[in-house]
Amino acid sequence: MTGNELVYQIYEELNINSDDTTVDERLIIQLINQQRSLWVTNEYNKIGTLIDSKLLQDLPITVTERVDTILPSDGTGFGFTGQGHFIRTTLEIPRAVETKRRLLYTRVGPPDVQGLEYPVIPFSQLNYAGNGRFNKHVTHAFHYDDRLYLTSNSDDFEYIKGIHIRGVFEDPVEAASFNLPASECRTMENEYPLSERLFNFIKPQVIQQLITRMQMPSDDTNDAADNSDPGAVPQQRSQSRQQ
Repeated sequence: MTGNELVYQIYEELNINSDDTTVDERLIIQLINQQRSLWVTNEYNKIGTLIDSKLLQDLPITVTERVDTILPSDGTGFGFTGQGHFIRTTLEIPRAVETKRRLLYTRVGPPDVQGLEYPVIPFSQLNYAGNGRFNKHVTHAFHYDDRLYLTSNSDDFEYIKGIHIRGVFEDPVEAASFNLPASECRTMENEYPLSERLFNFIKPQVIQQLITRMQMPSDDTNDAADNSDPGAVPQQRSQSRQQ
């Protein structure tokens, strides 16, 4: 289903006309994003649960740059120089859904998908990565300050110019448009990474949140006084969306 189809289903469940409603589609898709992330977090906290492929998205090959190991490596190191360097994405990347155990990246690796993946480790384990007997030449990835960083003792580490990132992202619309020219950015007309089964599960939660928001009293006089009817609901046209 496309983003628009998801939104129109919500409109129809609320029995309002999408052309006249004050319920913005951007709010609806934001609530869908939130409920999707919440469900994914709860579901994949379970050990061994396979991630539904319908949830996954690939980011365009992300260009990298070399930075000092003094963090943050953005020119504010106050003259300090680290003992080594990292490779990191030049751009901030869309935020991946986070469970108790990990960020939901399913692949971080070289652009060639046949190449060995870079194991993603928590930032707290950074000092231990590559120090073992069998992993001293392995390139590891870690997330810091909205970017992905790579670290390794391997000689090939110096030649990494870009990485492939695949995972489950908090905002699928943002992820679909990441690092694309404005003319190629994805819109609500594109497929939204969500199975129909999961949408049927989270839809009632989204509808309930919208009903609650619609029933909240508003103070149109902007005088901080409670002048509204607590039971009032914004007026909407009752007919369904025209097919």
